[in-house]
Amino acid sequence: MDLEEFRRAGLALYGRSFASGLAADLDIAPRTISRMMSGKINIPPALRPLIMDIMRERGPEIARLLKEMEGPIDESLIGV
Repeated sequence: MDLEEFRRAGLALYGRSFASGLAADLDIAPRTISRMMSGKINIPPALRPLIMDIMRERGPEIARLLKEMEGPIDESLIGV
């Protein structure tokens, strides 16, 4: 996993301040995530499948929520 993939995965899963959330799910220190992002240490190859597992786990949940939120709009709530 290169730095760009790592960054994109973190953003997609946790938003702009993703270090602490990703660190918690990977059971590593947030400082370690920051050091990987800065290039001070390499991203271990073993993290790629772990991050992919998190993405697979959360993907269906996010898709369900998005579908619910995209449902019909109650026009009485927006004054139409």
